[in-house]
Amino acid sequence: MGMLVLEELWIGDLLRIKADGRIGRFEGMVNAQVKLLVGSKLMLLDAGALEIAPADTVSEPRIEEEEIEPFDPINFATTIDLHMSMLDPSRIQETPIQIRAYQLRRCREFVEEAIRLKIRTVTIIHGKGEGVLKADVLNVLDQFSEIKNCEEVHQGGGQLVRLEY
Repeated sequence: MGMLVLEELWIGDLLRIKADGRIGRFEGMVNAQVKLLVGSKLMLLDAGALEIAPADTVSEPRIEEEEIEPFDPINFATTIDLHMSMLDPSRIQETPIQIRAYQLRRCREFVEEAIRLKIRTVTIIHGKGEGVLKADVLNVLDQFSEIKNCEEVHQGGGQLVRLEY
């Protein structure tokens, strides 16, 4: 991993976030901050929080384009566990970026289906860990006007989500 020299970066260069190891593509600068595309999320970060990705780093596929099994509206469970061992064990060997993108996609689709079915209460288990997935889940939930409120459950490892129509 090399030292980050902003003047030498090209659009599309791969950078690594030092704090959590996520890899993203350099998209330019805005107000002295680096624009970094991580999965489908555009982030603004201080240059000191980033480093050049290792030379053997490969570009991550866009998981959003992949076809996955939709939720079954007849047997819709009102709880989703985002732990990969429960969500899709076949994906455990994927990179952290791929896993988190998949978890967030399934979370978003779960909430969309709950709204479509007019379900009033759902639970999303994100786990405790370092709080990265929890923060991302809360950001996803903020995008839905139908969500009345969220309450932390499972000793901080999940969210009870109340919906209003």
